[in-house]
Amino acid sequence: MPATDARSRLIAYAGLIAAAAAWGGTWVLVRGMREEFPPIAVAMWRWIAAGAILLPFAAHHVRADWPKYRGHWTATWILGAIGTVTFAAFGALGVQYTTAMNASLFNALTPVLCLAMSMAILGTRVNGRYVIAMLLGLAGMVVIAAQGSFAKLAAFEINVGDMLVFVASLSWAAYTVGLRWKPQDVNPLGFLLVVTVIGLVVWSPIYAIEIANGLAPEINARTAFTALALGAFPSVLAYVSWNYAVPRVGAHVAGLFGNLVPVFGISSAIVFLGERPEMFHLVGIGCIVAGLYLISRVR
Repeated sequence: MPATDARSRLIAYAGLIAAAAAWGGTWVLVRGMREEFPPIAVAMWRWIAAGAILLPFAAHHVRADWPKYRGHWTATWILGAIGTVTFAAFGALGVQYTTAMNASLFNALTPVLCLAMSMAILGTRVNGRYVIAMLLGLAGMVVIAAQGSFAKLAAFEINVGDMLVFVASLSWAAYTVGLRWKPQDVNPLGFLLVVTVIGLVVWSPIYAIEIANGLAPEINARTAFTALALGAFPSVLAYVSWNYAVPRVGAHVAGLFGNLVPVFGISSAIVFLGERPEMFHLVGIGCIVAGLYLISRVR
């Protein structure tokens, strides 16, 4: 592999890890704020904050790259509609009605969905090493979600919240694969600002319905901090990193790095909340890391 290609892939892997780290605590934060922040509101204000952060840095890039979007508006609108507010909204709705275990299990399907879409739409082919890496990651996610208990796994039941989380995972897989058709050579900050605006436009009527039903968010320091934190880290930082990395390593490989999200979530809980690591954490994380190591060796 040429040195430039190896360096590009290394930076892409670092971007995927950065994105997973930024997403690590998102579901915990959203679930913890569910009494003050209704689900559509938290998704909308997350991306309003992201747009406000992006605007001074990205507006001139959008103007400069505007001609490059011609011929790509259908793809850009679809990516904006499914990849920003839609993913956040269905995820936030889902965790209102399901457990953290169920949400984690359905999130674990994201790499499988990315691979299935890549094979069906892009004609992606994978080797045995990739399949082993995917199965290791899936096993690690299941071990963590079930807390190493077969009894808890056997008691697993599907509810409406699980279906909403599954739709979120499906939309994320579609967004990841759909990056294949985003406008080429456009500034990443400018592209993220464009799809952010599209997502907000698409979901504004639904947000208005939520408010009309008496589910307006509380306005206080906690909700303001939550919106800014979600806008800065799991939105701007994570999406820029993800959008950079996916075209360089492929959607099916990038999807596997989503398995790092619970790893960073667990690590954050141990470091900042004083939670004690259990053996099932170590086993699950070991499986996930082993799978990512395998896939990083594929040329």
